[in-house]
Amino acid sequence: MQQKSVDYDDSLEGDWYLRKGSLIDDVEVDFGPKGPPICFPNYELRTMLKLGKANHEDIFFDMGSGWGQTTLIALTEFGVSKSVGFEKDEDRLQKAPQRRDNWLKQRQDIKPESWHLVGGDFEYLLRNGKLKGESLKNATLIFYGLSTTPDILRAIRKAWEGTQGRRLVYYHNCLFPEIMPTKSIFPFFVSRFPFTRPKTELEWLQKVSGKMKSSVKKGQFAKEEELWDELSHDYDLKADPTDIPYYKQRLRISVKRGAELGSLTF
Repeated sequence: MQQKSVDYDDSLEGDWYLRKGSLIDDVEVDFGPKGPPICFPNYELRTMLKLGKANHEDIFFDMGSGWGQTTLIALTEFGVSKSVGFEKDEDRLQKAPQRRDNWLKQRQDIKPESWHLVGGDFEYLLRNGKLKGESLKNATLIFYGLSTTPDILRAIRKAWEGTQGRRLVYYHNCLFPEIMPTKSIFPFFVSRFPFTRPKTELEWLQKVSGKMKSSVKKGQFAKEEELWDELSHDYDLKADPTDIPYYKQRLRISVKRGAELGSLTF
C-alpha cells in the first residue's frame, strides 16, 4: 500500500478520512502507526469469504474490524444473516458506524440490527464468551487476522462444543500451528470445526507453504528445514519473522499432544 506524503496526526482523526460522494470509494487510507483500518482490498475479502463459504445462514464475526469493510462485504454481497465487527480503537469506532449508516440508506433491504459494530476488546469476548450482547456461541463463521495464540482456539472450541461445520478463517501472516487448514486460497486459510491437529510437522508446513517439491534437491520432496526457511523468507517480506520460532514451538507441542492423546481432534 502506497504511503501518503502527509505525516500522521491524531488531530486529523475525523471526516478528513472519509470522502463524500461515492458510496464505494468513500475512504482515504493513511493509517500511520496504528496499522491499517482496512487490511485487504475488496477482491481479497471476497476470496476470503468464498473460502469460508459465507452464506445467508451465517452469523459472521470479524475480530478487530477496523472501519468495518469485511462486515460490509459479508452482509451486502454474501447476504449473511448477521455481520458483527469487534473493534476497541475509539477513532475507528467513530468511522465504521458512519460508513454503515451511509450504506443502510442505500440498502434499505438490510435490517440495521443485522449489522452490529461492537466497541470493546475482542479478547474479553474470547475470555468470557460474551461482549455487549454478542455471544461467541452464536458465531458460525469467524475471521481472525491478528496475532495468534492457542488460547484463541481453546475459546472458540469451548463456544462451539457440540457443533459441526462452523468455520474459522485466518491468513498467512497470522497462522495457527495447532490445527490443520481444511482448505486454502492464498493468502487465506479455513479450518472447519471440530478442528484437527496436524499429524506431523511436515504435514502442516506443506499445507501452509503450498510447497511439496524441493527447490534445493532435484526430484525430491521438500523437508521440514527447507519449508521453515520458506516460511521465514515469506515472513521477512510480509510479516514478523520473529513469529517463526514461536510457530515451531507451538506446532511441535500440538503434534506431540495429539500423539499422547491418540487423537487428532484439537
